[in-house]
Amino acid sequence: MQATRPRSVIAPILFGLGVETDHMVGSKWLVNNLSRLGFSITHEEVTRYKQSVIQAEDIESYLPKGEFGQWVADNADHNTLTLNGKDTFHGMGIIVASTE
Repeated sequence: MQATRPRSVIAPILFGLGVETDHMVGSKWLVNNLSRLGFSITHEEVTRYKQSVIQAEDIESYLPKGEFGQWVADNADHNTLTLNGKDTFHGMGIIVASTE
């Protein structure tokens, strides 16, 4: 599926290998060569992923003592029916809802 329609789906194994290779080796050249051979995603996709990740190690640090919090996320896609996959917009918002 990844080979036939590369912009429509990102295979988990290719994704994981690209991110892990970038994390362990840090070589743009290696990630792109693995991508050309069909074993990984491109370095640009790895960079896009790393820019969109939110890491919250401890949710309690964001909330006052005694409150419960839950992360809520939603995304929006605009103009997803283009033939080439370009000129589209994908946005995502994340908030934390809390109670006292």
